Amino acid sequence: MKKKIYVFAAACTLMSNALFAQSVTGKWNGKLDIQGIMKLRIVLNVKEAGGTYTATLLSPDQSSAEIPATKTTFDQGVLTVECASIGMKYSGKLEKDSLKGTFTQGSLNVPLNLGQGEETLVRKQNPVAPYPYNSEDVVFAQKHDGINLAGTFTYPKTGTNFPVVVLLSGSGPQDRDEALLGHSPFLVLADYLTRNGIAVLRFDDRGTGKSQGVYHKAGVTDFANDADAAIQYLKTRKEVNPKKIGLIGHSLGSSIAFIEASGRNKGNVSYIVSMAGMGVKGDAALKKQREVLSKKLGLPDAAAQQNEAMIAQINELIAKEGMNAVQQNPDKYIDQLIPTLFKGNDQMREAFRKTLEQCASPEIVSILAYDPAGDLAQLACPLFAINGTNDMQVDADQNLTGIATATANKATTKKYPQLNHMFQPSKTGLPTEYGEIETTISPQVLQDITVWIQSVTK
Repeated sequence: MKKKIYVFAAACTLMSNALFAQSVTGKWNGKLDIQGIMKLRIVLNVKEAGGTYTATLLSPDQSSAEIPATKTTFDQGVLTVECASIGMKYSGKLEKDSLKGTFTQGSLNVPLNLGQGEETLVRKQNPVAPYPYNSEDVVFAQKHDGINLAGTFTYPKTGTNFPVVVLLSGSGPQDRDEALLGHSPFLVLADYLTRNGIAVLRFDDRGTGKSQGVYHKAGVTDFANDADAAIQYLKTRKEVNPKKIGLIGHSLGSSIAFIEASGRNKGNVSYIVSMAGMGVKGDAALKKQREVLSKKLGLPDAAAQQNEAMIAQINELIAKEGMNAVQQNPDKYIDQLIPTLFKGNDQMREAFRKTLEQCASPEIVSILAYDPAGDLAQLACPLFAINGTNDMQVDADQNLTGIATATANKATTKKYPQLNHMFQPSKTGLPTEYGEIETTISPQVLQDITVWIQSVTK
């Protein structure tokens, strides 16, 4: 599954020596290397007014949000920004046209050098308005939990009775475009499909963007309720054919699609496209993910085995004590699991606490427990399941085989050479590459999905 790494933005007040007044102002940018797994752009914008300096520090690959820093200083050419609420600190020394320093958050402590200016990413597939189709921002009710979900509905300018798809995002709170590292996969996918006569509804995950609700309290059943609300909304739209409503799920979104199409909406969901979806039980899929990533990153076997043993202990603890108990009092269980390891190292302890809390979240617990085999066996609609051979998060062989087996080979499956979890052409498949690759989604994948949907909705 996709796992997002969050580096938060900070709005800061900076006090400076007059000596550095001119040279520190302006925009600074650099790339934060997250342990060789992912690179995130960081942009620092420093301004001066009346001798007081202000700045914003953000990660544009993830969010435009700016969180106030709790402490900022600029003394003797060293800029220091601290955000205690998220355990983040940046300290960089001004040297001519660069800031050379260190970024710290939790257990992460890595070099971060910032240069003047702001990097502009090339994302040629992103559509630019005005679009050759109708695009409406919409809000629809999710009655089960009493919340409203917000999204965008696109459909061709002329005609009616269109086939339509709901886009379901992967794990972690994501907006309607599934924005990640400067890419907007769902925006690109929706644009391509709509230009080819297929209407699309994409929406912000609960508690994200303009949608109501609380994401971190939700599991797969809750996400299925959200998908159901989207389907019910589409049935009210005069532009679409209610007998041609389909689902496209990416990663965890595929599991949600399987649940919906085999459950309450069996017979109402006309087709499914699974993009890097799980075909085996969640715990097996995530174990394979760790195995693949460990080998790709060159992690010693002993370290990988130690990591697996600790994850097994954590999962056993959560199963025994309950996820609510673990989330409410993580320190108690940290001391049970590792009584001495973190003594004197508050940063490591805080990082492990966050890991423990995440493992005990409804989302992760429900993913581990979900086995798609039963739902796949009950599907009454066509299924197109695709994966890339360079997918380091949802292994193509393991999961496409699982889907084929569970559907008694009724599903259409396709494996794409060298494509990663985001369906980009890649070298290694590691998440590190996602933001570095210009392509958002392989044009061949866009074409194949479109042609397949057109073939099953004739």
